[in-house]
Amino acid sequence: MRANITILGGLPVEIEYQWEPGDRSVGLEEGIADWEIVAVGAQARECKKPPQWLYSRIKSTKGEEDRIIFALCDHFSSSASRAFT
Repeated sequence: MRANITILGGLPVEIEYQWEPGDRSVGLEEGIADWEIVAVGAQARECKKPPQWLYSRIKSTKGEEDRIIFALCDHFSSSASRAFT
């Protein structure tokens, strides 16, 4: 799936992510399994290669990766609820 969110206080990005449904019988919970930035900026320019500078900023900003995961979970939840209406 893909989601358009803002990170680092306002930078628009497009992120491709995978939702893992989980298996409670073996203790695995559902959630975001993997994600990557595929486009950066207001024009959503596709990334030709992974934006390492951006991943470094995310990693060095306390709580940013958690904010991204929460935004992707919200995106998945809203996408799933629209699919059932």
